[in-house]
Amino acid sequence: MYGASSIVAPGPDDPALPRHGSVAPDVALPGGGRLRDRLGRGYALVVSGTLPVAGADVIGVGSGGPFGSGRAWLVRPDGYLADSAALEDATAVERLVRAATS
Repeated sequence: MYGASSIVAPGPDDPALPRHGSVAPDVALPGGGRLRDRLGRGYALVVSGTLPVAGADVIGVGSGGPFGSGRAWLVRPDGYLADSAALEDATAVERLVRAATS
């Protein structure tokens, strides 16, 4: 597990959610396949709900699993969680979209 740093944000505050800096849970995707197989060489945006902004390809994981509900997650190229934000926080979600597309 990575600690908080310039590339891993602290959090999240909810202890039921995976910690930033830990390996992203490998879950079955609603359309088939597994999350681990969808991760590539760049950052990925994983969403448990509907992304409220445009501008990024997202990997939908459904709601209620280890990623919780109503949250966007930034996954590093090495498969570790870098950051996340509640989907209702448009400013934070836009920051994650920018990071995933840069």
